[in-house]
Amino acid sequence: MRRPFSGFFRAASLRSRFLGLTLCVFLVAGAITWVAFERITAGISSELGAYFAQRQVLYDRERILAPVQREIALTSTLAHSAFLSAWLTDETDPQARRVAMTELEDLRTVFSDHSYFLIINRSLHYYFNDHSNQYAGKELRYTLDPKLQRDRWYFEMRDSGRPYELNVNSDATLDVTKVWINMRVQDRTGAMLGLVGTGIDLTDFVQRVVRSETRGVTNMLIGPDGSIQAHPNHSYITLDSSSKSPGARKTVFQLLGSAADRDALSNALMTLKKAPDGVQTLFVSFEGQPRLLAVAYLPGLDWYVVSEMDLRLLIGTAPFRIILAVIGLALILCLLLVSAALDRLVLRRISHLAVATRQVARGDYNLHLPAAQDDELGRLSNQFETMAGKVRDTLTHLEARVAERTAELNDANVVLAEQQDEIHASLRYAKMIQSALLPAPDRLRRTLGETCVMWLPRDIVGGDFYFLFEDAENRYVGVADCTGHGVPGAFMSMAAYSVIRQVLSHGANAPAVPLNVLIAEIDAQLRDSLRRDQAGLDYGMDLGLCRLTRAESASATCTLEFAGCGIDAYIASDGAVSRLMGRKRGLGYRSRGPELPVPVQIRQLTTHETVYLPTDGVFDQPGGLYGYGFGRAQFEVALAEFSQWELSRQAEQFERTLREYRGPLAQRDDITLLGFHAPAFE
Repeated sequence: MRRPFSGFFRAASLRSRFLGLTLCVFLVAGAITWVAFERITAGISSELGAYFAQRQVLYDRERILAPVQREIALTSTLAHSAFLSAWLTDETDPQARRVAMTELEDLRTVFSDHSYFLIINRSLHYYFNDHSNQYAGKELRYTLDPKLQRDRWYFEMRDSGRPYELNVNSDATLDVTKVWINMRVQDRTGAMLGLVGTGIDLTDFVQRVVRSETRGVTNMLIGPDGSIQAHPNHSYITLDSSSKSPGARKTVFQLLGSAADRDALSNALMTLKKAPDGVQTLFVSFEGQPRLLAVAYLPGLDWYVVSEMDLRLLIGTAPFRIILAVIGLALILCLLLVSAALDRLVLRRISHLAVATRQVARGDYNLHLPAAQDDELGRLSNQFETMAGKVRDTLTHLEARVAERTAELNDANVVLAEQQDEIHASLRYAKMIQSALLPAPDRLRRTLGETCVMWLPRDIVGGDFYFLFEDAENRYVGVADCTGHGVPGAFMSMAAYSVIRQVLSHGANAPAVPLNVLIAEIDAQLRDSLRRDQAGLDYGMDLGLCRLTRAESASATCTLEFAGCGIDAYIASDGAVSRLMGRKRGLGYRSRGPELPVPVQIRQLTTHETVYLPTDGVFDQPGGLYGYGFGRAQFEVALAEFSQWELSRQAEQFERTLREYRGPLAQRDDITLLGFHAPAFE
């Protein structure tokens, strides 16, 4: 199949080809430059991004720790208050309550959220007041219930023994969502008296802690297990993470694209836990996009600050693209200049030569090319003009010579045509002679009744023939297939016919002579008639011979004796086919070992039986799907089908079947088929 681009280059002009090829080179060079540019800028971006990320995450760590540590310090002051511990020890003491509530209110105004909460372990009472002081005088909000899911966080922290923790939690009763600082209150023995703390509003916390003013940078806080504690997108945050099972927490690991990325981040977290002052950077697939992560540890919170950076937005490639645009414009300008120079120095001069070649193609050799310059194209123009002059002189002499030769060829063609007509006339006459040797249809009908005759020479004449001889007691019917086809086969058939006629004529005078004796005599006389003085040539024929005599029983029509040499006889009756096999070797060939006797098979024929004698041209005809020979099996199937028809129709049907089987293939050999019913003897 012709490719579209190769077809375009064949049909296009030289200018178009040059421009197209130059454009292709330009595109390939541009693609290579672009790939190199991307790799270089990617390397620069990676180095700059890693450098920026380390400083950004350290800055974020300090920015985060400062306000949170302030709140932790204030909460710790409150947790170590002697007045608060005294009230938690005896919640019913009004004096202790008044002093403790005064201290709580004093610190509430100092907390950044202006709120506090207090849980007394003995009663599980929960006290709370917010920035608007709306719960003044009614600070007791509710009592914790260990059976409720909302309160599990308290009991888990109480049992864990941790001095404090930060937890993102949504309190449905208070209708607030905060980052809570939970600090344990203990007596001198270490027994837990309760829990005190404050909250940082989640929105304000995210804005102050996770906010990034740098384009392409997103900050987040994660816990030791990777659970997201703070993120600009609130849907990523794991609320009340301390009371949730690990499988229910939203973690940063779920946002990574592969197991290798998750392992790399996990190793970075463990490394920072051991060296809290360090920074870890790693390139990962984050939410399906390539990102640079910078991670730092927050020792006091046991959290990590993570800066997610999109280097394409952070650094960008705009300055480099301007350089690429300048290079591209320079290349296009060079392309236009080279194209103009090519047109002036080469293409215009080639167009003059193209006009000259078309002039020569029309037969006009009087060329007038422009003055040639002293370069390759100039020398080519001079040589072309010189060549056209020589061709003009040569053609002048050649035309006369061609006319002379044409006249001689016309005379020779006339002689050849006459000789061909004579050969065809001789072949047609030879066919008439060969056809005259065959029994006439009237004679066959008179002697055998209705018959099936298919005689198809491969050429005008052939080596197959069939015959009929009779006397008062016997009727000899047979088919012969001589060596070769065409003219050689026809000559051989005439010699074989003469021998068969002579031997059977003598046999008619001696009816008691066995059929195999007659076959042996035909073989002997045929050997004598063929000369063997040409080495390598071996002539002969296949013969199927039937002798029909009066029936020996009243139930039969006649008696059939069959002897075959290379030809078998087939008998069809009521759709069934039987085969009478002869000897494999033919007659007249050189002797190759001891001669075996020819078997003679005898059958009593009835009026319902039909005898068929085919030559091997029927079986050897190639055709079908794979070009195989027609074969005996298909012949017997066709014979069983056609034998129930009238004999006069069978020959036409056999011929049509063979023609359809061979299809576009040529006839391979002479084909003969003779079929007849058992004749009656009066």
